[in-house]
Amino acid sequence: MSNGDLGWITNFIWGIADDVLRDLYVRGKYRDVILPMTVLRRLDAVLEPILGRQQYLLADSGFSLADLNVASVASVLPVFQISLSNHPNTDQWMKRCFSRDAWRRVMERP
Repeated sequence: MSNGDLGWITNFIWGIADDVLRDLYVRGKYRDVILPMTVLRRLDAVLEPILGRQQYLLADSGFSLADLNVASVASVLPVFQISLSNHPNTDQWMKRCFSRDAWRRVMERP
């Protein structure tokens, strides 16, 4: 994806945010709505089907940095009171990731 395409997509999303969220949220609070909506959409479109076929994101690698990175982003969902009950494959994957020693070591670092 080119920087121009990325810029267009970003502007498009923020334009929707301005149109839809303008009177509901202060502009500085849009991220509190956009971030969880974006993460949920990724769960629906990408993670859930992949994790229905395999245990980790990279099928041939087992647990990898990709799992660690994506799980760390998705770990903010409880902060926004978002449940994974409609995403059973992702929920099980998150539990597998969080139970690993590698995850615990990373989370223990200051």
